[in-house]
Amino acid sequence: MNETTQEILKDHCPPMEKTNPFLLSRQNKYYTIDAGVVTSDPMLIGVLQAHKSCVSVIAWQVLSAGSSKSSLLLATGCSDGSVKIWLGNIEGLNQCASGEVPFALVAVVATDLSSPVSSISLAIPAQSQHEVSLAIGRVSGSLEIWIWNASSNKIEIFSAWHAHDQVVTGLQWAMDGYCLFSCSQDNSARCWISHENHLEEIFMHSNFPELRESADLSELSDRCYGLTLAPGEQMIAVVRSLDLNLLNQMYQVRTQKAVVEFIWIGGQFVGIPLDRSIDICSSQSTDLSSSNLMWWGSNILWSLKKYENVEKRLVIWDVVAVLQELKKSAPAFLETLVHSWVSVLLSGDPQCVSIDAPSRSMHDMMPYVSTRKLHLLNIMCRKVMVSIHTHHGPGAENGNEETTDFWSTLLVRSETELRERLVGFTFAAVLKRTAYLFNGTSTENCWFPVGVAQMDSWVTMNYDGQVHDQLQSIRSKIKDLGSRIDGYSDVESCPYCSSPVHFESPDVAICGERHTLPRCRASMILCSVVQPLWHCVCCGGTVNKLLPESFFTMQASTMHDEGSLDLSAASVPLCPFCGILLQRSMPAFLLSTSPA
Repeated sequence: MNETTQEILKDHCPPMEKTNPFLLSRQNKYYTIDAGVVTSDPMLIGVLQAHKSCVSVIAWQVLSAGSSKSSLLLATGCSDGSVKIWLGNIEGLNQCASGEVPFALVAVVATDLSSPVSSISLAIPAQSQHEVSLAIGRVSGSLEIWIWNASSNKIEIFSAWHAHDQVVTGLQWAMDGYCLFSCSQDNSARCWISHENHLEEIFMHSNFPELRESADLSELSDRCYGLTLAPGEQMIAVVRSLDLNLLNQMYQVRTQKAVVEFIWIGGQFVGIPLDRSIDICSSQSTDLSSSNLMWWGSNILWSLKKYENVEKRLVIWDVVAVLQELKKSAPAFLETLVHSWVSVLLSGDPQCVSIDAPSRSMHDMMPYVSTRKLHLLNIMCRKVMVSIHTHHGPGAENGNEETTDFWSTLLVRSETELRERLVGFTFAAVLKRTAYLFNGTSTENCWFPVGVAQMDSWVTMNYDGQVHDQLQSIRSKIKDLGSRIDGYSDVESCPYCSSPVHFESPDVAICGERHTLPRCRASMILCSVVQPLWHCVCCGGTVNKLLPESFFTMQASTMHDEGSLDLSAASVPLCPFCGILLQRSMPAFLLSTSPA
C-alpha cells in the first residue's frame, strides 16, 4: 500500500469499535484501488551522510518561522547516542539534481550519554514559532527535551529524566507542543505536561461512556511497540503486543500478535488553556462530570480552530466520533458547544448568529466565510447535528423541531453558497482561459473547466432572487461567449439507451426511459459509466472531474475576480462540498476473500 493510498484510507476510516480486543478489521464499503494522483515514479535525489553509525530514527517537521517560504526540518537519531537537526529548502528538494541534497546541519545534541536513540519527535509550539522542541527517547528508558532556537541557531537542554524502565518505543508531541506522549516496552503509555522548567506526568484517563465494556489490555499485553496521535488530537493509538500465554492456543495465538488500543484524551487536561466561554449549567451526563465536559469542549474547539487553516489536511474522524458520542450522553451540552462554535465560525461575533436569527441573515453572511469554514460547517451539520434529533439521548427533548430546522437550514444555506461559489469559480476559469487563448498564452498545464452548459442551466433555474448578483453578472459574460467556449454542450444522452437527458437537478438525472444517472458534484455533467468514480463518504456525492486546489483555499466568495484565479491542474481528489479526500469504490467481484 503506497503512502497516498494510506492517506486516503486514513481520511475516512473511523477508529475501530472496542467491543473485542482481538477484532482488528472493520467493514467499509469504500476501497481505494488506485490513487489517481501520482504523476511520476519515486526518484532518488541524493544521499545525506548524517552519522558515522547506524541511523535508528528520523522525524520531519515544517518550519515557517514568520517567513513566506517554509523550510523542512529533519531530525536524525543514531545508535551511538547522537542526534542532529538538519534544515532543508522545500523548493530546493523539488528542483535539485541527483546527488545534491539541499540540507544543512544546524544543530547537534551535545551529551555524554551513549545510550542509543530509539525514538524522536519534533514540535513547533504555537506560542513561539522560532523555537523547535525536540523530544528524544533512548533505549535506556530516559527522555530528553531540547529546545532549538531558529533565530539564534542555538540548542539547549530543557529537561531530562528517567521516564520508563525499558526502551522508549514511541514519542509524539500533541497540542502544538503543550504535551508529550510516550510509550515503552515496559508496557506503559504516559502523558507529560510542561510545567516551569520540566515536564510532569499526568494520569491518562478517557472517561468516555462507550469504553466501559472495553477489555483491560494491560492484562493481555506485555509491551508497547509504538503510538501515534489521531488527526484531531482527541485520542492516541497505542500498538501493544499480546502475551501469548494468555491467548487461546487453538485460535487466538494463530492469528493475533498485536492489538491497537485507542485511548481518548480530549476529556482531560492536555496543556492548552481552558476555554471558559463554554456554558455548562450543570452536569448533563451520568458518565461525564462538569469538568470532563469542560475539557472536552475546550479541546474540541481548539482542534476545530486548527482546521480553519487550509494547509492542514481536513481529517477529523476522531472529532466527529467524540461529538457523535456526546449526542448520546450529553445532547444539551453538544447543542450549546456546536452552536457556540458556529457563531464564531460565521461572523467572529458570538452574538451575531443564534437559533432565533432569521435564516436570511445567515445567508447574507455566507459569502464572507472561507471555503474551508463552509466545509467544516457541512461536516458538522451533516454528520452530527442534523441526525442528533433522530436519536434522542438522555435529557433530550422530543419534538424540538425549531432546533432541527435551524441546523437543516444552515446545512442547505452553506451548500447553496458552495454551489454558487463552484459555478462562479468555473465561469471565471472559462473567462480567464479564453483570455489566455486570445493573448496566445499557453494553457498546457491549466485546469480545463467542464460542465459550463449544465451550470448555466442551474443558474437559470435559480435565477429569480436565489443567486447572488455577482454570479448573475459573470454569467452574462459567459452567455456572450456562447459556442466559442471549448467543450460547451448542453446535449447529453443516456449511456444505456441513448435517449436525451434534460438538466433538472445538479446531482442526479433521469433519462426518457427512466434510467437514473448520477451527476458529478464538481461539474454537474453526467458521470461516466466506464471510468472509476470518486465518492465522498460524508455527503455521499459522486465526482467524475476533479477541481484545482485553489477552489478549496478561497477566503471568500470572489467569483467575479478571474484575474487572480489560479488555474493549476487538479491533482488532489477533494470533495467540493465537504473538503475531505475522496475514495474510489471497488466492484464486488474484485474484493479479496482475505479478512485482512
